[in-house]
Amino acid sequence: MTLIGLCLLFFGAMISLPNVVGFRQRLFLTLTVTCAALLFDWIAFVPGPREFHAGSSASHPGSPVNSTFGRVVFGVVAGLMDLFAVYAWRLSIRLLVTGSDAKKPTDASSKKLRRARCPGRVQVFSIALISARKNAAKVLRPRRPTARSTTSS
Repeated sequence: MTLIGLCLLFFGAMISLPNVVGFRQRLFLTLTVTCAALLFDWIAFVPGPREFHAGSSASHPGSPVNSTFGRVVFGVVAGLMDLFAVYAWRLSIRLLVTGSDAKKPTDASSKKLRRARCPGRVQVFSIALISARKNAAKVLRPRRPTARSTTSS
């Protein structure tokens, strides 16, 4: 229960911050992902009785499933969440050390582009989109008009 509470606390703190991706927001995101990963690790790997059901919700639990099968499924998800948590910590530490996870804008148009690309609060949960921000200037750069005329007859 403590891990779920911490996960909700860190996520709430993250979405209450201003809608700018900075170190504090990245830190709360990293702590949220880490708490979720630890929860899956605890279910999969800590010894003790576990009871898994094949249902889709708490109101319809379904038939019981073998404990080993449930632990294997949670172990696979735990491994993926651990990798995601390591990646999130790597990005957070890099942001702390360098002060930025993207190249500094050199002109006013790239500053406008970065402001326009600031993700919404719920979308911030996806670190993959945040880390792709450094390539946005190359991909979304306005194209220069071509010398061809576009007159139609």
